[in-house]
Amino acid sequence: MKLAALGKGVVLPLLFSPVVALVLTVCVQLLLKRFGWADGISACVCVDEPKMVALAANASASTMVIAAPPTLRLAPSTECNSGVEIAKFSIADGVHWFFGCGAQLRARIERYAKAGGVLLVAAAYNARLNYMVVALAIAIGGVLGSARVAQTLSKRITPMATREAVTANLVAATLVTLASPFALPVSTTLVTSGGIFGIGLLRKEEANWTKVREILLAWVATLPLGAALAAVTFLLLRKP
Repeated sequence: MKLAALGKGVVLPLLFSPVVALVLTVCVQLLLKRFGWADGISACVCVDEPKMVALAANASASTMVIAAPPTLRLAPSTECNSGVEIAKFSIADGVHWFFGCGAQLRARIERYAKAGGVLLVAAAYNARLNYMVVALAIAIGGVLGSARVAQTLSKRITPMATREAVTANLVAATLVTLASPFALPVSTTLVTSGGIFGIGLLRKEEANWTKVREILLAWVATLPLGAALAAVTFLLLRKP
């Protein structure tokens, strides 16, 4: 068995990627506060409704009233609800969604790659495997578990302002995207959790450390339990 290659190529990336995400999230968030960049992220782009403008060629001419074009302005979030906006766009929400979609795109690719790996192994042993069964299993797992995972990450670990969520998402999306060219099997959920733990460290007393401990225990148990179940399944299937 190539245990050294397994540890270097699989175990170490899984274990250290959340730590890297935690450290980077803390550093980025501190830099944003130190240089005031967080204020820019908190701003919004507003389109104000057109105003009526009175025009007159000279004092004796009749006055003509026309509608001026809508005004585009960049304003702090506290000034984005003045009542004259016909459209507004939060920069923080836009960045948040962008990097969130980036992280989830990487997560979907990761899961399809795992399914493809299973199919390749099955094909090598001339096993008949229904592709629809694999797709159905992935779908059922997503339906049963994804909502609860999202609730835990977004609300049960630590309260987060939008700009803090943006930082955690930015770090997670960057790390999981950079891991792909190096074929590092990092987990999107673990990396995202590491970033959120970093926000929890900055908020200290506000974080739910009991929930953090539960997640860490689950991480510690996942690898050995998965290995044990795989070994037992393999031995059972080998028996004639």
